[in-house]
Amino acid sequence: MELLRQVEGEAPDPARAVLSEGRKWVFEERGIIRGSCWDFVNEIFRRTGHVSNNRSIVFKGAVNGPYADPDLIRPGDWIYHRNYSYRNIPHSAIFIGWVDRDRRIAYTLSYAGEGRRSVARYLQYDLRKVYQIVRPGGI
Repeated sequence: MELLRQVEGEAPDPARAVLSEGRKWVFEERGIIRGSCWDFVNEIFRRTGHVSNNRSIVFKGAVNGPYADPDLIRPGDWIYHRNYSYRNIPHSAIFIGWVDRDRRIAYTLSYAGEGRRSVARYLQYDLRKVYQIVRPGGI
């Protein structure tokens, strides 16, 4: 929790609002959404006023590449990546911060989706294959 508050406190607006809303959803509301990981991240962005016309695509590749330079990724970004921990499928999450940047291991706020009735979680993911980065409110 301390890491989350530190990252949140250091993040510029509007990323701070996204990080704060995500933390609130997980720890205070214990919110569950019907839908996928994409629906969850979209809801957090929507709740903070970052609807489709108030977002910037920082990088756009494809599931099979090209992939983003990790230097482009910032806390609060909506990232699309290959999920190595679950059948290598495409996955959406909110980037929190690097655990080991050289190995591309990072904390994200992630929602399981697929009809599960579970709250989103802060988990470590292998982010070697991030193929889209969406930033709240602009670059």
